Amino acid sequence: YQRIYFEGLTDNIWVGSGANFQQSNLYQMTIGGLTPALTGAMEHMYEAPYRLISSCNYFLDNVDRAKDFFEEEELDIIKAEVHFIRALAYFDLVRLFGGVVVYKNFIETAEDARIPKSTEVEVYAFIEEDLNYAISKLPDERYVGHAVKGSAQGILGRVLLTQEKWADA
Repeated sequence: YQRIYFEGLTDNIWVGSGANFQQSNLYQMTIGGLTPALTGAMEHMYEAPYRLISSCNYFLDNVDRAKDFFEEEELDIIKAEVHFIRALAYFDLVRLFGGVVVYKNFIETAEDARIPKSTEVEVYAFIEEDLNYAISKLPDERYVGHAVKGSAQGILGRVLLTQEKWADA
């Protein structure tokens, strides 16, 4: 998942050309080389999260086919990680665009994709639902490269603060 590294537009990080970085237009933006032909970060801001969401939905719709190969607890953790990642993608979308289309399942036909845009409140509710699921299933241990309970709690805190739900946060 290629998240947009907006910090690259500040002096906090370097997104220079030649770096192992797939958002070269951010570098062009930092040096003032943006032209009408270059879309800056825009090309990734909408389509990349939806690509990730589609992959997450495909996984969640089909993961139970693999239940004979995993212990139930292990499968729960994997599902929780995917819920966490999907929530993160929707969080990126809602902060950038407000209300967006929420796909809760994998889209198999073009007709399935034709659903109305959700309100910002509905998107945040879905994000909270995914994160609460992740919190209930992820291991309560130190981060070692996979999402853990604390990862999901941290993102949920940011989600709640963004909505100014101070007491819940």
